Amino acid sequence: MTFQGFRHAPAKPLLNRASREIREREQFVLLDEQQVAYQSVLRAVERARVARRQTVVVVLGGGCACTPQIRRRGGSSNHGLLSRSVPARQPAPRRWVTDSIPSTTAGPGRPGGHRMWLLDEPEFDPTLLDWLAGLNPERLERILTARPDVLEPSPPRRLDELAERLSSAESVRAARLLVGTPGVQLLRALQLGYALGHEQGVPPATLAGWLAGDADPRAVLDFLAGLALAWPDPSGAIHLPEPLRGDEYRTYGLGASLAELLPQATIAELKRLRATLGLSGGVRKPQLVDVILGVLRDPGHVRELLAGAPEGTVELLNDTARHGPTVPVERRSGEPAEWALRHALLWTLPTGEVVLPLEVAVTLRGPELRLPLDPAPPELSMNPADPADVAVRTSAAALRLVDRVHSVLDAAATEPLPTLRYRADIGPRVVKRLARDIGATPAEVRLVLDLATATSLLTVRELEPEPPTRARPIPPPPDLGVVPAERAARLRSAGSAALFRTLLGAWWTLDASPLADEHAVRGLGAAAVRHLRQLTLRLLCHLEPGSGLADEKALLELARWAVPAVPASAADALVRGSLAEAELLGVVADGAPGELAYAMVAAGPRLDPAAPELTGIVDRLLTGAGKTALFGADLTAVVAGAPDVQLAALLDSVADRESQGAATTWRFSRASVRRAFDRGTTAPMLLDELAAVARDELPQPLVYLINDVARRHGEVAVIGVAGVVVGEDEAVVTEIAGHKAAGALGLRRVAPTVLVATVDPDTVLRRLRRAGFAPVRRDVDGALVIAEPALARVAEPEPEPAVSVPSPRAHAERLLTEWHDRPGR
Repeated sequence: MTFQGFRHAPAKPLLNRASREIREREQFVLLDEQQVAYQSVLRAVERARVARRQTVVVVLGGGCACTPQIRRRGGSSNHGLLSRSVPARQPAPRRWVTDSIPSTTAGPGRPGGHRMWLLDEPEFDPTLLDWLAGLNPERLERILTARPDVLEPSPPRRLDELAERLSSAESVRAARLLVGTPGVQLLRALQLGYALGHEQGVPPATLAGWLAGDADPRAVLDFLAGLALAWPDPSGAIHLPEPLRGDEYRTYGLGASLAELLPQATIAELKRLRATLGLSGGVRKPQLVDVILGVLRDPGHVRELLAGAPEGTVELLNDTARHGPTVPVERRSGEPAEWALRHALLWTLPTGEVVLPLEVAVTLRGPELRLPLDPAPPELSMNPADPADVAVRTSAAALRLVDRVHSVLDAAATEPLPTLRYRADIGPRVVKRLARDIGATPAEVRLVLDLATATSLLTVRELEPEPPTRARPIPPPPDLGVVPAERAARLRSAGSAALFRTLLGAWWTLDASPLADEHAVRGLGAAAVRHLRQLTLRLLCHLEPGSGLADEKALLELARWAVPAVPASAADALVRGSLAEAELLGVVADGAPGELAYAMVAAGPRLDPAAPELTGIVDRLLTGAGKTALFGADLTAVVAGAPDVQLAALLDSVADRESQGAATTWRFSRASVRRAFDRGTTAPMLLDELAAVARDELPQPLVYLINDVARRHGEVAVIGVAGVVVGEDEAVVTEIAGHKAAGALGLRRVAPTVLVATVDPDTVLRRLRRAGFAPVRRDVDGALVIAEPALARVAEPEPEPAVSVPSPRAHAERLLTEWHDRPGR
């Protein structure tokens, strides 16, 4: 690209800037699949650099333009021709090809194009793939159901891709939330085995020797295998995915492994240690580490060393093994500690602490080393609960929540709810004001707002900006406000049952807890929030039928036992918040699960709002709404229980709510009745509608009030004017008023030189100029308005079609069938 051929050459700084922009931005150099290959290569290089492992990238069909980028990122690259002995359509190796980009330009008569292979080390334990291949469809379906994230955004195409997804750190972290205290205890025992050198799997006999008590770990191992977090190989050894091979065993007072400590020493220090231990062999650092590690991991060699130790050494090491890995400060000096440090039976950390290595601690504790395994959960205390009373209370709560939803939507339609300036969220002041206006509690309003936002009943839009003035020619940026979305009208017209089912489905999978302590759950992931909400209901549904929760503390303790990966304070806050939300939704009544709770738990993590079982229960819950009102001579209306949605909407349009609870009370006033007339109703229509829902005849004071307000309503009219035409010559104004364009503009003369229009000023200007007149645009203060060219608007991209996720059973069968039938097996 050059500018030199132009008659008027641009300035040299501009040329330099353009050259720099083009040179430093790949999209100006690479096109289409070249860009795809380029980005894929860079991603592979970055992943290999972070993981410190080798990766080979093969690109066929043209040179690779990413050599400088690869070298800048610390990699090496070679550019050459592929031998003819390696065909371009060679089948992918079994476990090494992780990506393939077929050419879209190469073909007969069209040489070139790119075909890329990423030859990578497998990111999963090969025994996992072998174990998955040996499962039956039922067991693989169990894994896919328990870990649905591996099916998104698109399901894995092959079994090795599934193994890689199951071993990814993000997926393992999400699955670990499902592991209770026994599973975590067993994982720590397996981590201990890996730290002690069982890198090819922990033998079951070794694992059983570390576990305390008579607990059988097979049920816990089967649970972990159902999540693909632990699996056996053909020899029976238990394996863990790479992200789980940590050091959580340190919570039992054990220290770091020598495999972690020895590489911290220099080669000279390792050689001195080798000589002290009387060993030989090893020149390079990894070899020295292996030689020393092989000796110190052998309990017999460690005992031989201790047999020749100075007096007090064995006592020092035994005390440290029993009470923790760190040696007390007062015992770090003296011959016993110095001798142990010289023989690597103690180790000095960079922080100055002296610790007992893991291998030495395990040898010293011997048979006394017992790791806990507590498969029995804490028990919940129960109170008797009358099922009929629970049904009545859950029905009332569900009806009340639906009524709150309609009230919030009406309030947002009347006046947009302002959001906080620093984020698109409604602040506590607005929540309290809205709760006061509609007669609800702040908790109810907060829950309704979050659910309405999650179901797209409410949306955020820009409010009308303030008009510019001479004192402030540049107005501030427009504020954001929450208003009803288009979906709100459709759902409200579908009926209360459909609306309530939609809200239930949103709450079941909501990423946040509206009523939980915000500070306690800050930083907690969405998966943990959803899991604890659903876990709370599952624990309540385990109570005996006809009983409710007697002690909230027992439920909190059980939740902490079931989800030890979540901090205790966050778990307590989420359980309390979930209980409060379930009470407001009519799922739970005073700690006793209702019929709706059992249906939601039975549906599993993915709740279908249109399921027949859920539909029948919701219909029964919402049938107890009050459909009639008792009108009093004191201009009040009382509805016993929760009012029906249509009845509440009618009374809200003509009266103001005063109280709510076992009964809801409305009060009529001149202002409230006038509000109904402002919306287009008439006195006969209003009286007929009220009479249709009244238990008895309407009281005479209410009829007089409605007729009196109707008589005075509309005495004065206010007419909106969209544009005003002002002229200096009365003849010109008369000509405009008589022109044929006047009818389309809705022009009407209000003064000799003033016309008012019913359309906006821009339309008036355009039509008058087309008719041959020469009008100008002026502001409200008379200042001339200079028209600026309108900026082109970019159309919003169409949403991508949703990827259909197959059923776990069908996908499990397909993966196993294709894997066993693959060519070259």
